[in-house]
Parts: sequence; structure tokens; C-alpha cells
Amino acid sequence: MDAVKEPETRTDVALANGASIDLTVAICAYNSEKRIGLVLESLARQQVPAGLRWELLVIDNASKDGTSKLVADMGARLGLPLRLVYEGTPGLANARRRATLEAGSDLLSFPDDDTVLSPDWIMQCVRFLREHPDAGIIGARVQPLFEDPSRKPPDFEERFAGLLSLYDKGDESRRLKFPEDSTPVGAGMSGRTALFRLVFDEFRTMNVGRAPGSLSGGEDLEAMFIAYRMGWEIWYVPSLSLRHFIPNERLTEAYRDKWIIDTASCNALLAVLAGHCRRGTAMGWAWQWLSMKCLVLKYRLLGLLPGRLHPKLARCAFYQRYYRSRAKGCRDLAFNSGAVDRIFELIENHRHSEGNKRPEIECS
Repeated sequence: MDAVKEPETRTDVALANGASIDLTVAICAYNSEKRIGLVLESLARQQVPAGLRWELLVIDNASKDGTSKLVADMGARLGLPLRLVYEGTPGLANARRRATLEAGSDLLSFPDDDTVLSPDWIMQCVRFLREHPDAGIIGARVQPLFEDPSRKPPDFEERFAGLLSLYDKGDESRRLKFPEDSTPVGAGMSGRTALFRLVFDEFRTMNVGRAPGSLSGGEDLEAMFIAYRMGWEIWYVPSLSLRHFIPNERLTEAYRDKWIIDTASCNALLAVLAGHCRRGTAMGWAWQWLSMKCLVLKYRLLGLLPGRLHPKLARCAFYQRYYRSRAKGCRDLAFNSGAVDRIFELIENHRHSEGNKRPEIECS
């Protein structure tokens, strides 16, 4: 099966087959040849009740390896209900957008390309979303699957769990409230296709998400915060369970530092959407940008001192890059304050209910 190059319109499989599809499972893949087999095999092992129809979309996001060929071969061998679609614009948000336009179901699930789904994933996803009509987005219980368990650091939970898309809040489903609760992770987030389409296509998230050379994310959290502000419920659903594959190279200081630096640029916008700080003016964000640049200068000067004097001095290069990334986020908001205003206008125009207006507080 060949990847479809830039289709003009959404392929509505439900109408084409004369039968409704209960769930679209969409996997966004970039150079995933060496890892995507895990999730495809777990999908082939799904225990799907009779009468429940589902489809699998794999969005090849401008891969330069053999991702499409591998997916096509495995899809045919495993008998998966596969459609392979090519999205030429890099960035996870662009791949998610294409998935929302291609989906043939009212319900949409986004497993990552390096996850292993529980055998009842499809059934649990459809069941929960049907039983909770006001649930816009639901997050899964995400646990680690180590390439080599012996390489797990003793302080893994404190230093690495947060950056490796892991999320486990116990055995009980619960509705989340922001900013008090931590957000689910994008790996396995599921919900209403129309809502995802609205956020990724009409709103066009300001965060592009993972792209070649960058570990920055944020497009998934942006979608959740927007949905929440629109009045949709966000849930943690532990019966929706998956394991996230963790290769050895991600358990290093170098990977951790790059993730922290790359993601720092999206913190400003996410803080506004989450309700941690007030939506500012262009001048206010320019002032924040200047403050971050001063911190970059501070650590550049401190870096001239011998690192052995204090542990932080040995990390001056890291802090420079970190605050430079945060400064970029503030600069982007200063130059795009109109885009932020547009997001909030669209939120008001598409408000699902009046039940979740949250007070805003000043940035410290």
C-alpha cells in the first residue's frame, strides 16, 4: 500500500462503506521505521467486540526512511484496517491536523508511534467516550517499557518520568481541573474528532510540536487547555492503558537537557491557556523577553568563572540555552499577541458550556 500524497479532501470511509465507524486510531509517524512495529502489533492483538468497527490511520509526516513501506507491509500481514496518508509539512501538530481531516469516525485516538496498547484499548476508548458525552479529551495511564530495565536510573521518577510522556494517577477515573491537576500526556490522548479538528485545523495551534531536530512539544497540551476553556471535560482514564517504549539513549543527561531547553519556548503560551498567568499585551511579553535575555547574559558572565567553584557554574551553558528558549517563547507572544487574542475569541465562539470559566492571576 503506497502513501497517499496530499489528498485534496477527507476520505470518508464511513460513507464509502455504507456503515459507521466507531473509532479512528491515528498514529503520527516521523522516521518511525525502527519503532512503529510495536504499536502495530498491539493493534493487531486488540480484543474488539462484535459489531464495533474501527479504522487505522498512519500519517507519514515527511519521513525520510522506510516508514511507509514497513507500515504497508505490516498492515497487510497483520490484517489491519489501514489507511496510509502522507503529510509533507513537518511537525506533529500538522500530522494531527491531517488525521482529523482524514478520520472517518466521530471518535479519534492518538497513540504514539512507540507505544504498546492494552488489548482492550479500542473497546475501552469507545465505551468511555460514549458513556461520558461531555468528555472532550481523555488521557490514558501511560507506563514505561524500558529497552533495558537494568539501565533505569534509581531517581528515574524525579528526573526522567515527566519528560518521557509517562502519566499514572492511580486506578480511579477522574475528571481533571486545571491548573490544579497536571495534564495528561499526548501519548494516547483520545476524544471527539470534531473537537480535535476544530483545535488543529480552525484554531491552528501555535505550537508545532515535535519536528525534525527538536524535542519541543506543547501542541497536545494546547489542545487540552483550549478544549477545557471551551467547556469540555478532560478526564484521566486508567482503563485506557498503554506502555511507552523508552530506549536507552533517552535515559541520559544530554537527552534530558535538550528536552528541557526545547520545550521551554512553549511555556509562556501554555501558562496563559492553563490559567497560571494573565494574557498579556505585546509590551508585557516584550518585557518578559527582556528579562529572559538578562538571565542569558547573567549565565554567560558566570560561565567565565571556573565551574569547580559551584555546581551551577558548571551548568552555565545549559542555563543560557534554557533562558534563550524561554525568551523565544515570550518574543513569539509579543509579535503574535493578535494570534493569542484570536484563540480566545474562538474559544468564546465555540464554548461548549459555561461551567469552567477560571480566574486569571498575574504572572509573577
